[in-house]
Amino acid sequence: PPPVDQCRRASMATFARGLKSNGSVRAEEEEDEGRLQCGSLEESSSSSCELAEIAVLIDQLKDESIGLRVGATRQLCKIASALGPRRVREELVPFLSESSDEGDEVLLAMVDEVGKLTSFVGGGAYAHVLLEPVEALATVEESAVREKAVEAAIAVAEAMTGPDAVAQHLVPVIRRLSTHDWFTGRMSACGLFATALASRLARPARRELGALYSRLCRDDTPMVRRVAAFSLSAVVAADADLDSEDEVVLDEARERYLSLFRSLAEDDQDSVRLQTIENCVGLAARRDAFAAEHDVLPIVLAAAADRSW
Repeated sequence: PPPVDQCRRASMATFARGLKSNGSVRAEEEEDEGRLQCGSLEESSSSSCELAEIAVLIDQLKDESIGLRVGATRQLCKIASALGPRRVREELVPFLSESSDEGDEVLLAMVDEVGKLTSFVGGGAYAHVLLEPVEALATVEESAVREKAVEAAIAVAEAMTGPDAVAQHLVPVIRRLSTHDWFTGRMSACGLFATALASRLARPARRELGALYSRLCRDDTPMVRRVAAFSLSAVVAADADLDSEDEVVLDEARERYLSLFRSLAEDDQDSVRLQTIENCVGLAARRDAFAAEHDVLPIVLAAAADRSW
């Protein structure tokens, strides 16, 4: 197969050719979008200038100069607006998905823009397509990019519409990241569980997420356990199983989180145990599920006696 850079250049050349050859930027879009009309020579000239500007930005996305690539990447919304929803979904999004090997400066600019593209892909019904480049960005080495990728994934999930959108699109992303070979993906997964659980998923999906999250809390890599511990309060607050009227379901969830809470509080890494107090507050806030004096207070007292601080 041709090198990735060659594929990327070919993909972006397609954008440029389309912009330069079409009399309308939004050709072949949905019927309610219509087509741009040039009512006068002045309007036609203005439209041509706009198309030329967008074509230049597209060329700069693959320029050898990192400065130009960063600048063009920061204009992704402008490019997307010109391309129209269909071409954004079919051409721009795949290009972004293939660009996770870019330099950190470009990736930071990209991850800042990707979460803003939900209105340019065709609305909530198509927002899920943005999870593909976001997932790729969530696995890179640079922590600042990963953190923003998690924020972007949450923004995309909140924009998605449809009763099963989270189950169909976000849960598979969490599944892949949670089992990723490289620890960076597993760290990113920790920040997405609360968002998925807050969508009131069906019981089987909640059980799967509970098992995946438990696995991350006991991950071999301390950095993964630290982020999992940081997320525990949010996960506990979002899990509908802790509100269940079914005693079996409630007890299963309660025991799972108490076990994770105690395990993380006794972790051999200071950075993991440091999350203990925040987690104490999170569990104590769920008074309907946890008994503060019996379940939480002993961990608080143990943390106060920890010789590490």
